[in-house]
Amino acid sequence: TIPAIASGYQVRMTLLHAGFDDPQICKYPGESGGAGWECARDGFDGSRVWLGGIEGFSDWAVGDEVSPTAVSNLHIQTTSPSHLPLIPLLATVLTLLTSAWLWLTRSSTFSKS
Repeated sequence: TIPAIASGYQVRMTLLHAGFDDPQICKYPGESGGAGWECARDGFDGSRVWLGGIEGFSDWAVGDEVSPTAVSNLHIQTTSPSHLPLIPLLATVLTLLTSAWLWLTRSSTFSKS
């Protein structure tokens, strides 16, 4: 068990990456409204990147060729499916079924008489 430490510690973190050309360790401090990833590194090789002097815990990721804002929301678009074509189709099917039922009902009435 690791005892809880509120302050006075520093950690060196090593994370794996998939052969990135310019990997950096990025943390999300949380107060920048989603565009505040902070990225840095002390060194890297073909599969690892490391950073020392970490004094707090956060959400971490490995970024490649990161800009000042490593993770950004470029574009989001949502649409809800339109059910309008379904309404005329259902009306047509209902009309056809009603017509067939009336035709069969009248045909059987005429054949009995």
